[in-house]
Amino acid sequence: MSLSTLHAVELGVGAFIATNLDNLVVFSTQICLAPAHRRKSVALGQFIASVLVVGMCVGLNHVLIEIPLWSFGLLAAVPFVLCVRSAMALRRPTAEPAVVKGLIGAALVTFAISADNAASYLPLLRAGDGTTELLLAGTLCGLFAFLVGLAALIARSSTAERVVRAVGRYLEPPLYGALGVAVLYATGII
Repeated sequence: MSLSTLHAVELGVGAFIATNLDNLVVFSTQICLAPAHRRKSVALGQFIASVLVVGMCVGLNHVLIEIPLWSFGLLAAVPFVLCVRSAMALRRPTAEPAVVKGLIGAALVTFAISADNAASYLPLLRAGDGTTELLLAGTLCGLFAFLVGLAALIARSSTAERVVRAVGRYLEPPLYGALGVAVLYATGII
């Protein structure tokens, strides 16, 4: 199947919105909880990892041509493991939610939770030509810059920080579980 460039970009924007509402919550939470002097490096780590995911998808589009899309459903294991770990952490009393303290930590968490993104972007990249692929990848990178900026703006709110500290850890298990289901759905397993 071949998509027109405009159609592929439209679908890419839709896939971005659908797969990044969870990232907006996670990004905002990470920035809220980071020490004030590390917030910029956390945001930079989120952006770098997001761009790496797009780059990985472009690379996989060319390298793994023979691998069926459903096989990427194995990536659902990452958010499911995070779901179980965060649910088990609820059994332990804690005064503070987990904090991502810098660029590398934020990048690793972002990369780990981006399986649904990769599963959504790969079919679009496969359905277009080279020009479409570059335009779509550029659009996605631009949208990630906007997303990280929006998360940083949200994190500046004292209300957001109070909410994150009060209920953030209770949101993690269902959020990661929903991510796992989204990956299985995007790859056609369910």
